[in-house]
Amino acid sequence: MSGDDLTSQTLAQIILDTARGGRSALPVAFLHQLIQHGMAWQSFVQESLQSSLTGIAASQRETERALREWGAQAGWWPSEQGSTSSGGDASAAAGGLRDEVAALKEKIRDLESRLGG
Repeated sequence: MSGDDLTSQTLAQIILDTARGGRSALPVAFLHQLIQHGMAWQSFVQESLQSSLTGIAASQRETERALREWGAQAGWWPSEQGSTSSGGDASAAAGGLRDEVAALKEKIRDLESRLGG
């Protein structure tokens, strides 16, 4: 054997040895079938993984869209529909939030001084 070519028996032995060591991420029965059926399974696995990754990417995009929409409704950032409006609304909202945070910090300091003294 040249070091470059792996027979299905050699590959099977490597997979089984890896699985026995507890390092396998796939069930042994699945790996046996993969070796037995060769290229047909390889194609199936590649297509399945591609389909799964496409679904994951679509779910991630949908989640990001929903979070942007939710954040816009909560007033945390401008909505995509309202992005053509002036930036003054966003600046005013940010200023209002800064004022609110400053007021809350002042109340906390006041409470801390009452409790500490």
